[in-house]
Amino acid sequence: MVAGTQENPTTDAKKAKKPKERPRRFPQHNKDYKAFRLRLKEARELAGLSQQDLADLLKRPQTWVSKNETGERRVDAVELIKLARALKKPMDWFVEGIP
Repeated sequence: MVAGTQENPTTDAKKAKKPKERPRRFPQHNKDYKAFRLRLKEARELAGLSQQDLADLLKRPQTWVSKNETGERRVDAVELIKLARALKKPMDWFVEGIP
């Protein structure tokens, strides 16, 4: 041991056991869902709304909108209906061009 330093086996053990972080992958990141997510963001921007504005209209937190746009969470059918109404778009606009 070096003079003036103390070893702390508990802290050293915690550092050694820390698992490697993996990049986050979402199963909904296929090309079709990505196209849907881009349309969702595009509709919001065309409506001139920020994520917070849309969240306020839907009575949801801003993070909910963000997670939908990034694919961290999936949009279900009922949520799509509410999003389409809030963004003044027909539902098929969001899936147009997706096979």
